[in-house]
Amino acid sequence: MIEGYFVGKVSCYGDTAGRVQLKKRITLFVFLSLCLCIAGANAQIVKVNFQPAAAPVPVGYLPDIGDSFGDRGNGYSYGFNAGTFETLWRDSHSDPRYDTFNRLQGTSNPWAIWEIALPNADYVVHLVCGDPDQNNQFSTIDVEGTVLTDTELSYFDEYDLTVTVSDGRLTIQPSPGAMNAKICFVDIRREGYSNETPWVDAGDDVSITWPGEKRVSLDAYVYDDDPDGVGPPTLQWSKVSGPGNVNFIDGTDIADPNVAFSAPGDYVLRLTATDEVAQEGMDSLLVSIGEALLVGDLDVDGDVDIDDAWIMAQRWCGPGNNTADLDGNDTVAVGD
Repeated sequence: MIEGYFVGKVSCYGDTAGRVQLKKRITLFVFLSLCLCIAGANAQIVKVNFQPAAAPVPVGYLPDIGDSFGDRGNGYSYGFNAGTFETLWRDSHSDPRYDTFNRLQGTSNPWAIWEIALPNADYVVHLVCGDPDQNNQFSTIDVEGTVLTDTELSYFDEYDLTVTVSDGRLTIQPSPGAMNAKICFVDIRREGYSNETPWVDAGDDVSITWPGEKRVSLDAYVYDDDPDGVGPPTLQWSKVSGPGNVNFIDGTDIADPNVAFSAPGDYVLRLTATDEVAQEGMDSLLVSIGEALLVGDLDVDGDVDIDDAWIMAQRWCGPGNNTADLDGNDTVAVGD
């Protein structure tokens, strides 16, 4: 049985005249089988950002505002040995994770100890300490008994290490030699855990003819291994380029929206899928909207003749978004 989320539908779109040219979809069975091999079991990733309550929380992170250890109501218990309310938001760095911090050696808690409750296991830790505006700190830090020594004043110190949790808590604290230490964020991943970036296929490139055809129906595929069982990834369609406005009629957060365009030309549309740890997978497609060289040439054979009249008769009083809608008013009627 395939585990994970597969978003999309097995279908393609086009009118009877073959105006929409779709390439054959490559089967996904091989890809899905590979995903089964790399998906982890009982996996865990947790990311914590140290920040004031008013600061924006980075995508994929849990906020820590300085409270003492306890159940945060988000599935995790973490915090300091005592209230440590010396967080600061500089509002000077482009990355929000580097823009906030809490002091580990401040007046409210001169030797702050931070812990998070985790199952006993080995964990890969990425820790960032520092301050985007000041380099007045020595960030010598003890992470679960491993001392990370800082001997040079700098704005940021980044550490990567693997530690073993044997008492149900991962502990971070200053170590002798630290001075004015500040903690920005920490990423913790259970060793052996795999969480793959969502796989995205935005669909095949599409060609339609203006003004009769103004809309396309997209048909994307998204797969996410979802090892933590939190649900499908978040989807977001966007316009990358194109001469006119793009209206995602059914919304930008589904795999297969209907899309309307305000002008002919070439449009690049992108689908981004974001999972629970802010990993992004994306893919784009091209929508080419060409203008008919000869109005009324419905079969595009270079002339207007009885064959085009027959196509017009077949589509009489039918809905728009087809080549017989010569005046572009979304219906085929006497005006055409």
